[in-house]
Amino acid sequence: MEIMVFVCQVILSIMMLVFGGVKLAYNKEQLKAKGDGRMDYVDDLSQMNVKLIGLTEMLIGLGLILPQLICTDLDYLIPLAALGTVITMIGAVIIHIKRKDDLQAIMINIIIMLIAVVILYGKISNLSTIISC
Repeated sequence: MEIMVFVCQVILSIMMLVFGGVKLAYNKEQLKAKGDGRMDYVDDLSQMNVKLIGLTEMLIGLGLILPQLICTDLDYLIPLAALGTVITMIGAVIIHIKRKDDLQAIMINIIIMLIAVVILYGKISNLSTIISC
């Protein structure tokens, strides 16, 4: 179970770092042009909101993997980052539903959310066994 959770952490961390980095690097018009229709939701957000979402995704990406890689006592940040992913993806699903986007846009966010739930469950169950010892 620990290996599967770690693989999910790496995959989700990379995804969130890339998604967040793209939102921070480009403005709304550039995102729409590069997204080829998949980033049209930025029309419903201000430039500042897009940048804040990008920053949030970058922080989540770092929080998912850094505590484990640098071997600190900050392992509690990993489930918090996973929870942050779930909350962020709920917001993304709501935006896509309001925009009446296709099912593919919604499913991508749901899959990301499910990966985060696996991490959250794996890390919380691991923390509870450590605490009970």
